[in-house]
Amino acid sequence: MKETDDGREKFFNDFGLRFNETVLNIEMANIMAATEVFKILKLVPQNNKNVLWGLLVFCKSKRVYFYVPVSESIMSAMVRVTGQGEEPKEQVVCLSDIEGIKILEKKKHWFDFFIPGTKFRLDAEFTSEGKKFVFEINTQNKACKIQHQFL
Repeated sequence: MKETDDGREKFFNDFGLRFNETVLNIEMANIMAATEVFKILKLVPQNNKNVLWGLLVFCKSKRVYFYVPVSESIMSAMVRVTGQGEEPKEQVVCLSDIEGIKILEKKKHWFDFFIPGTKFRLDAEFTSEGKKFVFEINTQNKACKIQHQFL
């Protein structure tokens, strides 16, 4: 457990120094979005899918970042090397900098118990160039415990 705590503290310190922030908490999450939304967010999903895994980083300044560390599986690395592909890159976007972004807990419906995972989902929406865009943030912990940290 000590190694995990040390790694977490190191991440908090490194991230804080790089972005001039004080990190309060992190949450493993993924963003599910259309290609157009990823382009606006300046994020590149792995393997051209509509999902990108990373960390939500909550800071004392009330800013929230989505951070994707450099990582790849052994199998992906072998395929990339043989196919002359690009190495994975670190990605980060400050969700708080997206003008007019709203992070909302998914509306509850009577049939939610049929759909696993809805209690871990937040809906995000923003407007860019007069057009409304939406994406999902799926969290490790219940969305109701995470959503208030976006305020």
